[in-house]
Amino acid sequence: MLGCRSGPGRYNRVVMNKTPRLLRRVGRGRLALAVLPLLVVGCEGGPDPAPGPGGGAGNPAAAAKSALLPGPATAAVDAFDAVLAGEMSDGDRLAAYGERWRAVQRAVALAGVRHEGAYFASRGYWHTGYLRGGDWSWEHPRDLDEPVFVDGRGTVLVWGDCATDVTITGDAVVHILGDLSGTVTLRGSGEVVVAGTVQPSGRILAGSTLDLYTGGDLLGQVQASGSATLVIDGDLVGTLTAGQPATTLHVTGDCEGLITAPGGAAALLTLVVEGAMSSQAIDAVLDAGFTRVTATIARSDAEPGLYPTPGDGGERAGGGRSRWVIHQRAGR
Repeated sequence: MLGCRSGPGRYNRVVMNKTPRLLRRVGRGRLALAVLPLLVVGCEGGPDPAPGPGGGAGNPAAAAKSALLPGPATAAVDAFDAVLAGEMSDGDRLAAYGERWRAVQRAVALAGVRHEGAYFASRGYWHTGYLRGGDWSWEHPRDLDEPVFVDGRGTVLVWGDCATDVTITGDAVVHILGDLSGTVTLRGSGEVVVAGTVQPSGRILAGSTLDLYTGGDLLGQVQASGSATLVIDGDLVGTLTAGQPATTLHVTGDCEGLITAPGGAAALLTLVVEGAMSSQAIDAVLDAGFTRVTATIARSDAEPGLYPTPGDGGERAGGGRSRWVIHQRAGR
């Protein structure tokens, strides 16, 4: 257990590192790691990495810098997939995570505009350097493999992958620059930004409202309780328990995971799928017990068109209140 916060409004910023000689204190309360870009207040990004042997092509992070050129924000995040799929040292991988984080910030900013001010705390920090509580409650400069517990309001920054549990009992902001294969539990409202993939063992459990962004696929489990905005910049293959009274789910890839409504409560689902969603998966959502489903789906094996057509929809729990549109027949 990495530790806890005690006392109202008091935050202890601690970095647990088995190789403390790599850490040096820079300025007031600011830490840097030799293999990582320097943390800059308000952007969590760093200076350009040093070129590798033979120029920039030898550095995986530098090789991916073309992804940061002007263009679609989500495409800039996806451009790092090929770089990170190759063999590299931990230092190079963490450096690539740092470069990808800049693209993630742009994608989250876009999602915040599209979805009525979602990710307010994260975007505010990146723009102004202001973080509620004054500083990160917990910051880990590499892969996190020991549990973190924050009692009360908390903010957690993990520069690498998160393979263990992070629990925050109050309102929360959690930023993970790598993949999530552990469990993030928020007992209050919160924002979670995972730059990589939520692995099959990864879970995000929210006790109240939730804003979630993933830069990769959602293969694990997300459970919301209150209203939720979720942007999956990849495929949704895992499971989602929607919150109530309203959940907005935006999937930039394919959507074939299990989406369920909260039991015993009215629940509205707004669904945007930029990839493909089978008619079977669409029917499963419509029969899941939502009060109303409003969806736009780019491709499906069903015929393009507006649904329901006159006379359809009365047999479902939502009756004729659900509306969805399919834009293109898959494979055409």
